[in-house]
Amino acid sequence: MTKFIQKENFRFKDWIHPGNTVSWSQATSEPLTLTEMLVDQRHEVAPLSVFAGTNFSGKVSPLCADSMSFVGMGAVGINRDFLKAGVMEVLPCHLSQIPWMIRSGALKVDALLLQVSVNSNGSFSLGAVSSYLPALIENARTILVEVNEQAPWTFGSNVLDPSRIDVVLQSDRPMIQIPAKSPQPIDELIARHVKDLIPDGAILQVGIGNLPGAVMRSLRDHKNLGIHSGVIGDEVLIELIETGVVTNATKKIDQGVSVTGSLFGTDRLYRFAHMNPEIKVERVELTHNISLISQFECFVTINSALEVDLTGQVNAESIGKNYLGTIGGQTDFVRAALSTQRGRSVVALPSINESSGKSRIVSHLNGPTTTSRADADVIATEWGIAELRGKTIKQRVHAMINIAHPDQREILDRQAHELIAGF
Repeated sequence: MTKFIQKENFRFKDWIHPGNTVSWSQATSEPLTLTEMLVDQRHEVAPLSVFAGTNFSGKVSPLCADSMSFVGMGAVGINRDFLKAGVMEVLPCHLSQIPWMIRSGALKVDALLLQVSVNSNGSFSLGAVSSYLPALIENARTILVEVNEQAPWTFGSNVLDPSRIDVVLQSDRPMIQIPAKSPQPIDELIARHVKDLIPDGAILQVGIGNLPGAVMRSLRDHKNLGIHSGVIGDEVLIELIETGVVTNATKKIDQGVSVTGSLFGTDRLYRFAHMNPEIKVERVELTHNISLISQFECFVTINSALEVDLTGQVNAESIGKNYLGTIGGQTDFVRAALSTQRGRSVVALPSINESSGKSRIVSHLNGPTTTSRADADVIATEWGIAELRGKTIKQRVHAMINIAHPDQREILDRQAHELIAGF
């Protein structure tokens, strides 16, 4: 039976035990009251293991490693601080694999902390984030829920059965804000090249950040675009939906509806999505489903990278020992795009690392291969685009050098002779 408990009467030791693994709804949907109390009470239930998704709030910090051990998928948000501090282990996997790991027991979570919203009929919604949470809801032993009055109530196929809830706490506090950033001039240069690859009527997957935001803003004159993405930010709302560029009219599935796994934005986005049937926040099994996406005629995916080598191999994870990114859904979406009739997969990045001055077009990757050369389609920098699909190694090398920074082309050309000789 679900218990409704006041914050001052809640003790985690009544619900979780030393040695348990705990997780919580990630990113903008973090249950802040619960995670704050977990930090305060952590020594009463230590040691704990934590599976940490995308983390933006900082309520749980590397200092909590005195009683918690952490596993995460990468360095998104402040998880980068955990990795720099050496207190987080990386689970290398595609985001689409997480539900299987949970259901198979490879990733076992004992207690789940959720932020939810509730409508006038008493129906619960996962709000701003769904992603892999439904799999955790199905398999966690204990579910502790924070009903936040300010969380959006969103549509989707995910129904939270009240009988699965052990504890409910009420809160009324602002959602985590991830405001859109103003694109830099180099981002706008790259966006000019990318926008020409996106036809009217295309269905888009685009991340958040300066460069994706610049791409969104470059599409103001497009028509009848659709959204099917792992995340959406304010750029999609402000730049595309409200201006009528995004209509989702060409979709055979979810026609007229923008589909995402997470809302990474501000109150403007949350208010727009609240009780809005034209926005669905869905589980990862739907957002990253290749067989579903392949039914779109034209699915265009736009991702970024830390570096790309001359043959099209993409590193989106780490440079040397510095873990800076994540695998996430990049490969899922790349392969989904290439499965559609007129789909394109674009990896866009500046040609130079601004802080180090080093080329991000390289002869050999300085970290892991996140997306293989066999899945390469289009690479874009501020200097143009390199069309790689259907090209030989030699042809790819020449195309990639042409979009590298001019100051780096001579050295890349020298390195290319050795590289080409190996094929």
